Amino acid sequence: MSETKMFSNAIEFSKFIEAQAIEHEMDILEFLSFYVVSNSIDEETIPALLTPSIKERIEAEARKRYIMPKKTTSEIDL
Repeated sequence: MSETKMFSNAIEFSKFIEAQAIEHEMDILEFLSFYVVSNSIDEETIPALLTPSIKERIEAEARKRYIMPKKTTSEIDL
């Protein structure tokens, strides 16, 4: 699984990360971290490779795990 794969766009990369997370029974955030470390990828390049929807899912996972603070009522997007 430590094979570096080339992706042509953010949609392709995000779908790969999501599919691999499911296959390996990991959260998206957990698999993404594993993939970045296993492939010696500069973590600062990752945000540009993710779609807005997968970024939201990662944020939700981080909040669920208390890695990020929960949103206050005034921060909730309506």
